[in-house]
Amino acid sequence: MLTLAIDTSTPVGGISLFDSDSGLKGEVRLGTGRTHSEQIMKSTDFLLNHCSTGFNEIDFYTIAIGPGSFTGLRVGLSTVKGL
Repeated sequence: MLTLAIDTSTPVGGISLFDSDSGLKGEVRLGTGRTHSEQIMKSTDFLLNHCSTGFNEIDFYTIAIGPGSFTGLRVGLSTVKGL
């Protein structure tokens, strides 16, 4: 089962893809040079392409809920809700 995990609660966020059978498949760090909202979808797409995985293959989504920036948390939650 595949889990896409997103953390946008801190200045350096991250996205990872975890397979319950084989472990961590990959991760991408969201840098501090641009906002998370500018990077999150491109970085997610990059990660899934790198791992040869489509959005339709993901079984679970997890999101960090803090503590952290309220706006940053909303970016992550809104993204997961939209997926």
